[in-house]
Amino acid sequence: MDKYVKQHNKRHWNSNITHDPYITGWHFTKFILPSFTAEYISGMEHEIILDGHVMSVDLPKIEAEKYLDLSGQDKLRLTKTPACVTFLEMSGTPIHHILTGWFQKVIEINKPGDHKTVGKLYYWTTQPNGRTLEYCCCLEDIYPLTNGDHNFSADITINDKLLYKMEFNCSRIDKTKRIQDKVLKFIDDNFKDTDDRPTWATNRPRSIDIDEDDAK
Repeated sequence: MDKYVKQHNKRHWNSNITHDPYITGWHFTKFILPSFTAEYISGMEHEIILDGHVMSVDLPKIEAEKYLDLSGQDKLRLTKTPACVTFLEMSGTPIHHILTGWFQKVIEINKPGDHKTVGKLYYWTTQPNGRTLEYCCCLEDIYPLTNGDHNFSADITINDKLLYKMEFNCSRIDKTKRIQDKVLKFIDDNFKDTDDRPTWATNRPRSIDIDEDDAK
């Protein structure tokens, strides 16, 4: 049965090359938060709480929008939607405390993009082995755009869990080699205590050239 499933869950796109049936594999996140957010959950790693309960990530959508300049000529400019992250909230609502405290500090300082209130979100996807990198990026200068209270709206038909959605502003999406190297280090750290620790060579994205000697 397993052999049958494996044979019939392959994809062929007008070629003799066989492709695995997954599209994005597994997704991973790593939040880097402003230091003051630790005040809202004492004795616990606030970044680990967020990373460990991410259910989905909607990356910002960048579009080319046409507009008229002062001379009446058509021009293009880039527009960007917020990023949206969905968390699975826990008893005691620690995710709400972290994010709403962060939002309140942004409002208090009232300087969007101030270095004291912004963080980063590293996001990457891998093949099903959890090690081979497929896509990665870093959302720079993020901060929450709402206080999160809307997540507590009642619905009697959905009472088994609380999916906590938060929109984040970000200044830009960084996909440079520097980000790839950081993410590869995160992957390496995730497997450092296992017998099948991944090597830098086997987990490098195909866009990065490596020496044949390094890949052995």
